[in-house]
Amino acid sequence: MTLGGGAATAMEMAGSARVLSIAVDGDVVDAAIAGVAWAPTAASGARSSIATIDVSGDTIDLTFDSTAGSALARLTAGGIPLRRPAVRGVDVPDRVFGSLDDADVSGAIPVDPVTTVEGMPFVGPAGLLVDYASFVADRPVYDNLFDTRVLMREGAPASMATELTRAGLTVETTLAAQQRVLDQGAYALALRLYAVVAVLVLLMALAGLFVSTAVQLPARRRDAAALRVVGVPRSSVMSAVAREFLVVLGGAAVAGILAGSLAQYVVLRTITLGTVDAISTPHLVAAISPLRLAALAALAVVVLGLAALFSASLTVRGARGSTLRESAR
Repeated sequence: MTLGGGAATAMEMAGSARVLSIAVDGDVVDAAIAGVAWAPTAASGARSSIATIDVSGDTIDLTFDSTAGSALARLTAGGIPLRRPAVRGVDVPDRVFGSLDDADVSGAIPVDPVTTVEGMPFVGPAGLLVDYASFVADRPVYDNLFDTRVLMREGAPASMATELTRAGLTVETTLAAQQRVLDQGAYALALRLYAVVAVLVLLMALAGLFVSTAVQLPARRRDAAALRVVGVPRSSVMSAVAREFLVVLGGAAVAGILAGSLAQYVVLRTITLGTVDAISTPHLVAAISPLRLAALAALAVVVLGLAALFSASLTVRGARGSTLRESAR
């Protein structure tokens, strides 16, 4: 609904207006005002002259802004806000929202960013996402101002892709292609190098653990033999050795995981690993995965448990009275 000059042209307006009813070809349309949620809407190429609006009753009460100059009073049903809710990319500067408020910019609509994301399809971190239905509800959409794309997920029927191709659509990019771009970057290669170094450090730690166990094995066998001589059951000795092993190394493993998690939180939460040249490619964002940390802790428990059982078995297997006699010599 547009209030203004002839043929919906802009004009200077002042005072107030009340819409009592809406008729089509002379017939009043019931329930066309109450409960329909009429709201001011932007006018492409013209300012809005609506200062206030009241739709709480069975009429639409408008007050015009006399300082708006040549303007239009446009209304849209459906409760669509003047500022469309939008998802904001992290690279969208604040000055963009000022340009979208400019009524002289063709096709621009004011938006209200409600959340921020690191990247979106096709536009990456430098775009705005607005609901399509609310975008086209009160304005014409000209083909020369907008590009139309179809986002198809993996597993879609082949017949659908065939029909889109017959209609003239071409494949611009795929998820696999975007992943290849990210995987070939210097930051991805650096992360792979870090993973290799981490695996090598863990292998060195396990090697040190086995060497330490081998060096301490004779002394542990003597201690276990002394306990067996005084009547301590073999199972109790083996259980004690395994518990000692688990407590010492398990505490070290838990401390290492907590320290690593704290380091990740402190260092990674404020940095971006990097970007690639194309605007449509999202940032490489550092993130901490609780599930991966839990899986790592579970793997550590399994490895340390097996190592504890193996060490306890070696200790008890050679714990005999002859061990004490050899030591006495």
